[in-house]
Amino acid sequence: MVWGQFADAPARALQTGVYGTSTAAMLLAARGRDMTSTVRLLPGVTEPSSAEFDVSDLLITHKASAVVEALSAVRYPGAHATAACLTLLSGVIDRQGWGHHAVPGEPEMPSVLATSHALIALAGIEGIDESLLEGPALWLSGRILDDGLLGTLELAFAVIALAKLRTAGIGPEGSEALRRGANVLRATLRRMSADSIVYEQVHYWVPKPGEQRNHYMTFPLQVVVGTALLESGAGARARSSLRELAGRLCRAVEADGGLRSSLTERIGVVDAGLVDRFFAVYLAAQPAPRWRRRMFLRLARVRWLPRTLVFLGLVVVAFWTWRVASGESGGMSAASVANIVFALVTGVLGSMAYSRWDRR
Repeated sequence: MVWGQFADAPARALQTGVYGTSTAAMLLAARGRDMTSTVRLLPGVTEPSSAEFDVSDLLITHKASAVVEALSAVRYPGAHATAACLTLLSGVIDRQGWGHHAVPGEPEMPSVLATSHALIALAGIEGIDESLLEGPALWLSGRILDDGLLGTLELAFAVIALAKLRTAGIGPEGSEALRRGANVLRATLRRMSADSIVYEQVHYWVPKPGEQRNHYMTFPLQVVVGTALLESGAGARARSSLRELAGRLCRAVEADGGLRSSLTERIGVVDAGLVDRFFAVYLAAQPAPRWRRRMFLRLARVRWLPRTLVFLGLVVVAFWTWRVASGESGGMSAASVANIVFALVTGVLGSMAYSRWDRR
């Protein structure tokens, strides 16, 4: 089964693609589904490669990265030896990083965005030569430490890539690049907390025989920034901004079933994958509730508890009324007794009414 660009497309839409299929495989694999048969349809996974896609897609770094990341997510056996993985590894330029494409005979400069995507994908592949990733990791760290040279989207993906490599034990031992990048992103997310989700579009050229083809990708900026902060371990210092972002994304899902792009007015499959990745790390970073809070929450789910609390509260009011009315002498007037009886009856009727309403 293959997927296209938009999650809200008609069920029989003909458009399919590497990005949508790779993202859907990752989403479903994270929920325990066996997506091996799906990733086998992607280019460069089996021999001969599936006719579903053009094998030349692997010359585009971002598409090759999407395929390799899907292989990692589904734990595809022998992923490191597939043509997709080997093609991506061979695209490193001067041991520095990846360009947007690896078309033979067409020179390309290393790109922070392309390098980040490649490293994110390769960091999860077992059995590859990790020394091949050390040079790009150092180059990416250097780009972060060159103040003012990276845009927010590039910086966020670079931080995610270095955080993934750190988890895998690859790359520079120092974390100065991660710290500096996270500090900038934390301030950026705070400034954007009151804004609606901003979508950034990235354009790049890929040469083909006799033609130049323009490609583009769009990303929900705050979602990527929030994921970078969480992946780097800097989420605690941006807790309020991340909580606000999580609430906004939840409201978007409740309203439309997904995050709707401000550029296309559509719900993208890749966007759904980015939102899912954000919530995966966001929920994992939440502190476990203490035992008192867990006990209270468990009791609060019991239906008889609110009814009992209403009744006991009114009994306390009745007892206090009796103490005030009786005074030091201990005597009580008929009016005071009537007030106490009225309070008790109100408590019983109020708790019964609450229970009846709660069952609806």
